[in-house]
Amino acid sequence: MAFYGLRKPFVASYDKESNSYSNGFQCGKAIGVSVTPNYVEGSLYADDEQDEYERAFQNANVTLNTNTLPIKAAKTMYGHEIDEEKGEIIYKTTDESNYVGVGFVVAQTISGKKSFVATIITCVKFTEAAEEFSTKGESITYVTPSQEGLAIADANSQWKVKETFETADAAINFIKNYLNIPVIAAPSVAAESQLTVLFETPVSDIQGSDVVVGENAIVGTLKYLDAGAIVDTWGAGNFIALKFADIPEGATSVKVGLNPSASSGLVEIIDDPDKNGVFKITDKDAQKFRVVITDGTYTTTKDYDLTGLTLETA
Repeated sequence: MAFYGLRKPFVASYDKESNSYSNGFQCGKAIGVSVTPNYVEGSLYADDEQDEYERAFQNANVTLNTNTLPIKAAKTMYGHEIDEEKGEIIYKTTDESNYVGVGFVVAQTISGKKSFVATIITCVKFTEAAEEFSTKGESITYVTPSQEGLAIADANSQWKVKETFETADAAINFIKNYLNIPVIAAPSVAAESQLTVLFETPVSDIQGSDVVVGENAIVGTLKYLDAGAIVDTWGAGNFIALKFADIPEGATSVKVGLNPSASSGLVEIIDDPDKNGVFKITDKDAQKFRVVITDGTYTTTKDYDLTGLTLETA
């Protein structure tokens, strides 16, 4: 087993009485995380030999190092008064650190198979570390914020939760759901109606009626186009016509397209009144159809496998 690729640190306020989380956010980009559990031990000796032994979790030292510390962390983690518009933080002698939950994702490889481990430290109280500053000098030295804290068991006697997923997005969404951070849903994707005309070409001439968009894959038959407005723009080949719907309120951007793309890459459809498009498939085994949606704070990426497509030839 090999761990690598630490990413996506999340922090959320934790209320021990209600055992719930709120006001969660991504705490910059991860540089390093250290979690060292501490245990209490006890032994009972009888007749000159050890008769009983117990070892129980006491707490854990947690260090979180990120490329930056968002201003909202000053309030959520340390109880300071903030003004996000002005970028102002007010430090008072009466301020007290709050309990928070911390989540992060680590990639791992087991027997050549890659997966992603979501880890949540359920109840942590951080102490502000010393601030260090330096001039540029003869070489550039990056000084990044490092937060140190102590983790204890939560209201359910849990101090850490781990779960493994096939994709990074699934691991991230697990953390967001656990910490009660809104996860913006990807819009629905469907095959465009056979009666629709796109770029002066009926969809029935682009693809068969058997094209179906499933949960994670698109299957069906794509016809070969060698003439018409679509071919004049993108050249002869196989194309797919898709329709997008159920875009969540609050979304600021929705980009769709093939990844990797042979030409234009992902295209923005948030302001497209028809919410549809035609996309050229050049390598169904290597390409994925990708949807990326964001609300300005959170981003969700969803990929669809294309290996089940049948591409007609000239």
